Amino acid sequence: MLLLDEPVSALDVTATAEVLDTLERVLATLPIPCLYVSHDLRERRAVADRMLWLDGGRIAADGRCGRC
Repeated sequence: MLLLDEPVSALDVTATAEVLDTLERVLATLPIPCLYVSHDLRERRAVADRMLWLDGGRIAADGRCGRC
């Protein structure tokens, strides 16, 4: 399992795009689950096939999508 907590939060726009592109290729190639934590909806949409929204430590919503 790949655990990523705000992995691009300190990067500029160009570096963020490169990291997200690389991550998307890796996840498409390797059959591993990934937990990606982010407050930025655009980041999540770049790599997600499912999103969980938490409120007070509990799941408030659970959504599956092609590119959420």
